[in-house]
Amino acid sequence: MIRFVGIAAVLIMAVFMTAAVLKFPGHINPLVNWISDLGSSFYNPQGAFLFNMGCVIAGALFLIFCFYLKTTYSRAVCSKRVLLYSQILGFASGFSFVMVGLFSEDSPSLHGIFSAIFFLSSLIFLILMNYNLRKDSKLKKLAYYGMIPISMDFLLIIFYILNTNLSTPIFEWLTGISYAFWILLLAYYSSDRVP
Repeated sequence: MIRFVGIAAVLIMAVFMTAAVLKFPGHINPLVNWISDLGSSFYNPQGAFLFNMGCVIAGALFLIFCFYLKTTYSRAVCSKRVLLYSQILGFASGFSFVMVGLFSEDSPSLHGIFSAIFFLSSLIFLILMNYNLRKDSKLKKLAYYGMIPISMDFLLIIFYILNTNLSTPIFEWLTGISYAFWILLLAYYSSDRVP
């Protein structure tokens, strides 16, 4: 179950996001456009619904994925308590992702709040899960890869707070892509972890 919902969450989001990109007027530029611009009726009038629907479905599937984390990974982790904290942060990440889809850039204040919750909760979820997976030989390699989305998410948050002239949106794209790939790998390796 966890393998199916984890992989499905990533693939469904990828399909809906690709469809939204294809509907985007002109070319989307990760150096200038935030990912959420795909869900804006102003920037993407014909594709916004597709992106937002993808967020809702993928976020809901990620909630199910996180529900099964404790059962699936309890033998592979260093600390069951840290796994529980990971699960709670995963719920926050999945819920906020659903809310990002429900409250697109067309509702800027709510969208901003839920986007911030998503990236902060995802960062802590990644840190806790990767710290906790170092006991298992296969998952230890995944934890090393996990440093990429952690680094990208951290840079995104820092540059966003500092409001620098750097192209902050690129860090959002790199965070999203590397985080999705990490979830895909975690879901893939789950099949032989069920007690």
